Amino acid sequence: MGKSENRKRFGNQVFFETIDYLDAQGEAHHYRTLVPALKQLATGQNLKKDFSHAQIAFCSAREQVENIQKELSRLEALNNLHTECQAQQRSLDSKALRLAHLDARLALRRSRLPVWWKGQLVRHCRGKAILRGLGLRRDLLAKQLTVAQIKLTDLQGRLAAERLTCTPLLARYPDANFAGPETDFETASVQRQAFGQCLALNQARAQLTVAALELHQAWLVAAYNDGKNNLYDSIYHLITTVNGKVADKAVAKALWQLLFMVVPLVSSTFASVARQFSALGSGDIGWLFIDEAGQASPQQAVGALWRAKRAVVVGDPLQIEPVFTIPPAFVEAMAKLRIPAKLNSHSGQREHPDP
Repeated sequence: MGKSENRKRFGNQVFFETIDYLDAQGEAHHYRTLVPALKQLATGQNLKKDFSHAQIAFCSAREQVENIQKELSRLEALNNLHTECQAQQRSLDSKALRLAHLDARLALRRSRLPVWWKGQLVRHCRGKAILRGLGLRRDLLAKQLTVAQIKLTDLQGRLAAERLTCTPLLARYPDANFAGPETDFETASVQRQAFGQCLALNQARAQLTVAALELHQAWLVAAYNDGKNNLYDSIYHLITTVNGKVADKAVAKALWQLLFMVVPLVSSTFASVARQFSALGSGDIGWLFIDEAGQASPQQAVGALWRAKRAVVVGDPLQIEPVFTIPPAFVEAMAKLRIPAKLNSHSGQREHPDP
């Protein structure tokens, strides 16, 4: 939509022309442009009832997605609990090993303790002091080991109970994966999957998207055929909005919102944002999706980001970096301009071009 030719084609083919005047091939012959489609969809229908059914279907689809997300969150919590148990087991093993080493040192010290009655009183007292210190360390570590064992037993009990509860969820979402402390993020298999996702969630999201589009369509059909509003006149002003020619900020924002109810997604370039969305302010765009973001410089994206309430930025900084181009007119002008660079070797003065 950044090019004026594309905007003109979009306006004509969506809002004004009929399918009979367009180059339609194959199944496209059944398509309709906006106004004929709205009229056809409204024929013989109970529009308010259809809109109510679309609302119910959308709410049901949204609830299905939310339920799956909650269940996946529970599986993720189960995975985290399992990870915590493993960490606690390693901590317990480490403390047990340290305690064994201390017991060995104490036994060795006791066996080598000099006897005082053989004239080794000083060495005997020093050895006893070392034994007392080691004994205190041993007692403290033994208490820590007991506490760690109690905590591990509690975690294992919770893990067993949660596994039993989550057995149906594990069977329902066998392809759901979650990251752990030993996950190697550089392996090909890990790079190809998304954590916390699964086929069931993707299908539910797809159904929610379809339900949302059908709800938009039901609203548009009902609103367009309601003689009490001026939606018909507003639709014919949308192309003016797309061209960025609506100066009133409130009107432009309302018309853009109406357009997004008809066309959910508009593709453009950063260079066209300032012109197309000049009347919109901070946070007036609901969602901004930036693809190949690694090729964009910050100063190119700042205007669109400022106008967006939420942004999804996708890109690989290890691929092609931002490309900076010089306008052809500037290059041509530089090529024609004579800039002397020699210095007069005798006078030490720079030569000047002829007038």
